[in-house]
Amino acid sequence: SCLYWTRDTLTDYDIANLVSCLYWTRDTLTDYDIANLVSCLYWTRDTLSHYDTANLVSRLYWTRDTLTDYDIANLVSRLYWTRDTLTDYDIANLVSCLYWTRDILTDYDIANLVSCLYWTRDTLSDYDIANLVSCLYWTRDTLTDYDITNLVSCLYWTRDTLTDYDIANLVSCLYWTRDTLTDYDIANLVSCLYWTRDTLSHYDTANLVSCLYWTRDTLTDYDIANLVSRLYWTRDTLTDYDIANLVSCLYWTRDTLTDYDIANLVSCLYWTRDTLSHYDTANLVSCLYWTRDTLTDYDIANLVSRLYWTRDTLSHYDTANLVSCLYWTRDTLTDYDIANLVSRLYWTRDTLTDYDIANLVSCLYWTRGILPDNDTANLVSCLYWTRDTLTDYDIANLVSRLYWTRDTLTDYDIANLVSRLYWTRDTLTDYDIAILVSCLCWTRDTLTDYDIAILVSCLYWTRDTLTDYDIANLVSCLYWTRDTLTDYDIANLVSCLYWTRDTLTDYDIANLVSRLYWTRGILPDNDTANLVSCLCWTRDTLTDYDIAILVSCLYWTRDTLTDYDIANLVSCLYWTRDTLTDYDIANLVSCLYWTRDTLTDYDIANLVSRLYWTRGILPDNDTANLVSCLYWTRDTDGL
Repeated sequence: SCLYWTRDTLTDYDIANLVSCLYWTRDTLTDYDIANLVSCLYWTRDTLSHYDTANLVSRLYWTRDTLTDYDIANLVSRLYWTRDTLTDYDIANLVSCLYWTRDILTDYDIANLVSCLYWTRDTLSDYDIANLVSCLYWTRDTLTDYDITNLVSCLYWTRDTLTDYDIANLVSCLYWTRDTLTDYDIANLVSCLYWTRDTLSHYDTANLVSCLYWTRDTLTDYDIANLVSRLYWTRDTLTDYDIANLVSCLYWTRDTLTDYDIANLVSCLYWTRDTLSHYDTANLVSCLYWTRDTLTDYDIANLVSRLYWTRDTLSHYDTANLVSCLYWTRDTLTDYDIANLVSRLYWTRDTLTDYDIANLVSCLYWTRGILPDNDTANLVSCLYWTRDTLTDYDIANLVSRLYWTRDTLTDYDIANLVSRLYWTRDTLTDYDIAILVSCLCWTRDTLTDYDIAILVSCLYWTRDTLTDYDIANLVSCLYWTRDTLTDYDIANLVSCLYWTRDTLTDYDIANLVSRLYWTRGILPDNDTANLVSCLCWTRDTLTDYDIAILVSCLYWTRDTLTDYDIANLVSCLYWTRDTLTDYDIANLVSCLYWTRDTLTDYDIANLVSRLYWTRGILPDNDTANLVSCLYWTRDTDGL
C-alpha cells in the first residue's frame, strides 16, 4: 500500500516481489493498492511469472475503474503467457476493457483476446464481443481460422451493436473460415448482407453466395433475396453451381426480388442450365412476365432452349410468355428451340395473341423437318386468327406441310389454307397446290366459290400431280364457280376429262359442256371430243343449246369421235335442230356413213328432214347416204 509513493525508487525485482505476494494478500488489499501493482506492470512484466501476472488480471474486476487505459493494456499484452492460468471470467474482464484500450493495443494483443473467445463468450456481453469484432480489420492477418470462426458464431447476439463495416469485415474472412463454420453461422452472415452489401467487395459477396447450398434451409426469403440482388456484381466470380443454388431458391424469394434481380438470374442461365433442375428453370420462366423488358434477346433465348426439359412443369401462361418473346429471339434460337415452342401450342393458343402465333408460323421454314404432324396441324388450326398478320411465304410454308398433317386437321383448317391461296400461289410448288386440291372433298362445303375457283385456276400446273378423283372434285364444284372462272380455267378442267369421266356425275360433265360456248376456241379437238363422248349420260341434263354447241364442234372432232359418239349427237337432233346452223346439220349428215348402223330410224329421219336446208352444202356422197337409208326410214312419220 506504500507502493504509490515508492515505485519510482524501487527496482523491477522489488515490485515483482510485491506482485508475487498478491495471491495471499489480494483479499486484504484495496482496489487502489492492486491498481498500483498493475500500473507497475510495464516495468515488471519481464520479471514476473505467468501466475503473478494472472493474479494481477484476476483482480481486474475490482480495479478497472481505478486503472488507466495503459495499465489495462499492459495486462492484455501479457495474455499470451497467462491465458492458460486465467479463468474465463478473468479473460472476459480483459475483453470488457477493450473498448477503452483498443487504440493502444497491438494487433497481436487484440488477436490474443479474440483467440480466448471460445472459452469466454458465455460470460461476455454483446457489446464486449462486438468490440472484438470491430477490431477484426486490424487483427485478421494474425488470427487463425478458428478465431475468426468464433467471432462469426457470436454474430447472432452482436449484429445489432455492430457497424456495417464490422460485419463486412467478418464476411471478408469467410473464404478461410467457411469450412469451420456451422450453417447457422454463415446464415447469420448472410442475414446481415442488407446492411453490408455496399461495403463488401464482389469477392466477399461471392463467398456468401457459395455457402448458400448449406445455409438455404436456415435463411429467410429476404436473406436469399439480398444475395440475389448482388448477383450483377458477383456473377463473374461465382461458379456455375453457386449461381444454380441462387436460382433454386427462387421459388421462395421471387416475391421479394425486383425485376432486375430476377433478370440477373436469367442472364446467368447460359452457364448454369446444366446444373439446374427442371423446376428451377421453370421458376425462372414463370418470372418472365415481369422481367422480359429487362432481359436481352440472348437471355430469353436461353430460357427457351431449356423448354424441352421444363415444359411439363410450366403453366400454360408461362409457356405463352416464352412464345410472346419469340419476335425478338428467333434469330438467336435453334430450330429445335422453336420446335419446342410450337409443340406447346395446343395448350397455350388461348393465351397467345395473333401476332405471337404468327411468329411461330413464320419460323416454320426452319422447323418443319423436326416437327411432328400434330404440331404443324396446330399451327394450321390457328390460321383463322393469324392470317392477316402472316406473309404469303408463311402461309405457303403451312401449305407445304399439308401432306403430313391433313389427317389431323379439321375441314375448316384446310379451308382456311385454301382461302389464302390467292396470295400464296406464286410461292407454292405444284405439289403444294395439288395437296390443297386433294383435300377439296372434305372442305368444299366450307369454301366460298372464289376459293374453289382459285384452286381450279391452279390446275394448269398441278394436273400432273393430281389423281382422277382430285380433278373430278374440282369439276363437281364447277356449278358454283363457273361465273368466277376464266375460259382458260374451265378449258383446263375439260382437258382433264379423259381421266376423270368415270368418277364424274352426269351433272358434272353437263356443267363442263354448258361452258363449251366460251371455251371451244381454246380447246384442242381431243378435249371437245371427250365432252361429246360423254353425251350418252348427260343429254338428259343438257339444254338444247349445250348439245347444239357440241354438234357445232363436230367439224373439228369427227376424226377423234367413235361412231357411237356421233350417233349420240345425231340422236339429239330432234331437240337441237332449231338452234343448229345448216353447216352443223351438214356435218352430222356427213358422218352418216359411219354411224347409220348405230342410229335409229328416227335419227336418220331427223337428218333427212333437214335436207331442205342442207342440200346446197352437202356433197353428193352425203346426200346419197341419206337416200340409201330410205329403206329403213320411209315408214317414220314426218317424211
